Amino acid sequence: MFDEINKSIKAILYERVSSPLAGSFIISWIIINWKIVLAIFSSLPVKLKIDFIQTLNPTVFHYLIYGLITPFISSLLFILIYPKITKKIYHYWHKEKVELQNEKLKLEQKRLLTQEESQKIITKLILLENSKNEEITSKDKEIEQLKENIKVLQNNEPEIKHATLSNEKPLNDFETKLLPQLVMYVDETNRDGFSVSNIASYTGEARTKVSLTLDDLTSKGYLTQSLGNYTLTKKGKTEVINL
Repeated sequence: MFDEINKSIKAILYERVSSPLAGSFIISWIIINWKIVLAIFSSLPVKLKIDFIQTLNPTVFHYLIYGLITPFISSLLFILIYPKITKKIYHYWHKEKVELQNEKLKLEQKRLLTQEESQKIITKLILLENSKNEEITSKDKEIEQLKENIKVLQNNEPEIKHATLSNEKPLNDFETKLLPQLVMYVDETNRDGFSVSNIASYTGEARTKVSLTLDDLTSKGYLTQSLGNYTLTKKGKTEVINL
C-alpha cells in the first residue's frame, strides 16, 4: 500500500516538474531566493537557518512577493517571451549564415585561375572537342556505308527479282489443267470464291487431289484461302491468260 502511495506521489511530482510552467517556476524561485537555498543546504543549525530565512522575509508580504508572485511572473516571461526572442535570433543567425555563404561563393567565382588550372581546363576542352570530331567522323562513315549499300541493292534489284522468279516452282500438269477450270467456274457461277467440294464436283476429280492442288496453288500465290474458301489472285488470273 505504502509503495503504491509512494509511486503515486512520485508520478504527480514528476508530472508537475516536467511541465514547462512548473520547471521554469522552480528555476526562477531558486534564482530569486538563492540565499534561502544556500541556507537550507548549509551546515548551520536548524534554528539559525529559520532565523536567517525570517530575516530575509520578515512579513507575509515578503513571502508572497519573493516566494510566489515574482517567480511566477518570471516563469511567465520566460515561457512567453523567451521562445520569441530565440526565434528571432535563430532567423537572424540563419540569414547571416546564408549571406556569408553567398559572399564566399562570389569571392570564389571572382578568384582568378592559376596558369596550371587554366591549362587543365584547356586540355579538357581540347580532348572533348577531339572526341566529338571523332564521333562525327565515325557517324559520317556509317552514313556513307549505308548509302553505298542502298545503291548496291538498287542496282541488284532486277537480278534479285529474276532470281526470285527463277526459284519459283513451275506449275505441274494438273495445276495447269485446273487453273483455267477455276476461272471458268467463277465466270459461270458469278462467285468470287469456291470450296474444295465445289471444284471437285465441277471437275469430277477426287476431292483429296483437288484439295492438295488448291493448297499448292495458294502457296505459289495463285490463290488466297480464308475459312475454307479459295479466291483467284491477280497472279492466278494473269497466269490463265498466259497459258
